[in-house]
Amino acid sequence: MTNPSAAVPAWCVIGRAPDSALGGVRGMGSMIAVVDLDDARQRIGNHHLGADELPTFVREREAQGRPRWVFSDTPNWYPALLVAGVQIERCYDLRLTHAILMRSELVADRNAVASAEEWDAGPVSAPTAPEAEALFEVTERRSHIKTVPHDIESALAEFARQSTALQTASDPGRLRLLLAAESAGGLVAAEMQAAGVPWDIAEHDRILSEKLGPRPAGDAKPAKMLAVAEEVRAALDGGSRRGNEAADLLGQQPAAALITVKQNRAWT
Repeated sequence: MTNPSAAVPAWCVIGRAPDSALGGVRGMGSMIAVVDLDDARQRIGNHHLGADELPTFVREREAQGRPRWVFSDTPNWYPALLVAGVQIERCYDLRLTHAILMRSELVADRNAVASAEEWDAGPVSAPTAPEAEALFEVTERRSHIKTVPHDIESALAEFARQSTALQTASDPGRLRLLLAAESAGGLVAAEMQAAGVPWDIAEHDRILSEKLGPRPAGDAKPAKMLAVAEEVRAALDGGSRRGNEAADLLGQQPAAALITVKQNRAWT
C-alpha cells in the first residue's frame, strides 16, 4: 500500500508499521512504513512495504533524488540493504543524534529530547559467529541490552522532538553539520563491517617495527619504547621508577617538571 507524493522528498523516515496501519491483517514488524517529508519536515507521502520490497524502493529513491533516510538506529536497517546490494548516500541516525542533542550546550531547550529516555540506548548489533553457536546464552544476554524503538510512530515523534530542539540552538547550522557527520559515520561503520577491512600482516609488522623498534623476544619491551621511557624518567627526575607507574611518575613529583597535576587517573 502506498500514498506517493508528487514532490521528491527531502527526508524519508523508516520504521516498522503497527497493526493499526494495516487493519490488523499483519502483526507488528511484518511490514515497513516509509513516511516522506519535505524540506520543512512536513509529511507529504506514506508507503507500506514488505521487508523484501524495501531494497528496491530505496534503490529507486536514491536514483530519483538521494533523500536523507531517517533511521532509528543505522545498524538495525542498513546491513540488510547492503546485503541486497543497496547503498545510500545520506542518513540521519536518531539514536546517534539524540545522544548529541540531549547533551549539547548549543541547545537552549533540551527537556523534550532528554525526557525521551527510550532513545538513550546502545546500538543494535548482530551476533558474531561464536555467539551464534551459543543461541540461548546470547538470547538471554541480549534481552538485557536496551535498544531504541524501531516503529514508525516512535521514529516520527523523536524526529519531531529533535527538529524542535534544533530550532532552539544558538548555532543551528553548526549543530546540523555535526549531526550529519555523526550519522555519516554510522553509515561508514556499517559499510566497513559489511565489507570487512583488508589488512596486510607484513605491513602491520613493518609499521610496528618502525615506530617501536624490532620485535623483542619473549615479554621484553621494544627498544624504542624503552628509550622513550628513559627520556621520561630523566625529564621527571624519577630514575628509579618504571614508565608505566603513572600515578607514581606524575603524582608525587610534578613540580620537578613544572607541571601542575590535580588528578592523573583519568588519563590512564
